Amino acid sequence: SPCMTHFAILKYYGIDWMAVVLMTTSMYLLSQRNHYGFVFGALSNLCWIVFGVIVWSIADISANIVQ
Repeated sequence: SPCMTHFAILKYYGIDWMAVVLMTTSMYLLSQRNHYGFVFGALSNLCWIVFGVIVWSIADISANIVQ
């Protein structure tokens, strides 16, 4: 249906949104030379791997394992 319901935003349990927030935080912290940026980046990759498993995307899983 062309109308997006409020449930479509959480279609993937919010894991995709969590990954975006973690990735953005990681980039900010790394730009400030804060070593915790690496931790946030690793957590973001884990979220993207879980997302890849949910949507059955081998490319997504592989890319985030390599990073």
